[in-house]
Amino acid sequence: NDRWSWVEQSLLAPVTTLALLNVFAPDEVQQRAREMFCLEKHSEIASVFTCEVRSNLRSMATFVDDDEGGVPRPSGALRECGDALLPCCFLSGASILAAQALNVKPGDRVLDLCAGPGAKAVVLAMSLFGSLFSQTVSRSAVSDVREQRGLLVCNEPDRRRRALLEGILKSCVPGDLLVKGGSIVLTRAEATRRVPPSLSRFGLFDKVLVDPPCSALRRLAKQGGRAGSRQKASGGFQGNDQEVKVHSERMDELLRCAGALLRPGGLIVFCTSSVDERENDEAVRRFLRRGDDFHVLEPADDEPIDGAERLELGVQLLPDQGTLHGPLFLARLRRRSG
Repeated sequence: NDRWSWVEQSLLAPVTTLALLNVFAPDEVQQRAREMFCLEKHSEIASVFTCEVRSNLRSMATFVDDDEGGVPRPSGALRECGDALLPCCFLSGASILAAQALNVKPGDRVLDLCAGPGAKAVVLAMSLFGSLFSQTVSRSAVSDVREQRGLLVCNEPDRRRRALLEGILKSCVPGDLLVKGGSIVLTRAEATRRVPPSLSRFGLFDKVLVDPPCSALRRLAKQGGRAGSRQKASGGFQGNDQEVKVHSERMDELLRCAGALLRPGGLIVFCTSSVDERENDEAVRRFLRRGDDFHVLEPADDEPIDGAERLELGVQLLPDQGTLHGPLFLARLRRRSG
């Protein structure tokens, strides 16, 4: 109980924000952003920076915050950036860690199944295509990456979240990647028991990110998770049973869809901002019961998630730990080869 009192206090505090430099921007633009925003390399998480968030930053770069489970409002930067790419965006550590858990490499075929409002999609796009636009990569290396091509399909059925996703990608990613026939494709499919044709037309993917709607812990805490129809669980705050039932059924459909679209040997990362076991370990357990095609990958000892707690089928990170990131539940599922 004492521990969860500390967790609640952490949840009510502002989200710890990290900066992601836009690797698609020219080197001099990135350097100016580092100086302007006083960015310092993060000690644990690769490719991101710590910063002192000030109110005037909101007019210069986009903030992408979906850890509360709602639909964030677009920042002024998205409306005012024009044709120039934003120099950086500010995300939560949980969003970055979840996207990095896919270990995306140039040439991968990647599906972000619940991509709105776009935080993780931006991280994935930079991992997939950043080397194509790097000014320090040799011409032969860029040619190799172009031959591998790679693909990022960002799927989001919700209209408001899809609008934010589209705006964030247009603000952070070169237009050449977003044009018709480009390497980044936006879709709006509803994943149900049958795989949507708008997704199956791409064939099988190497990696799939599943970040479904859930009983977001930070939102529950801010709404007063101890009261009314909310109840205190042994592992933290729970949503009401009806809400969890709806989320769980949706998770089952999304995981089934992800599994059907994944090649043998491919990887699914399933993540939530909930601590309700029915939406975390139990969701993974339900998926594994459907057959023996998948197995859970154990967390690597060198994973940059300091303070993460190992659960039966995944890991959980809460913001009362030293890094202040989370809430985040994360499980990695490998499809067996052959």
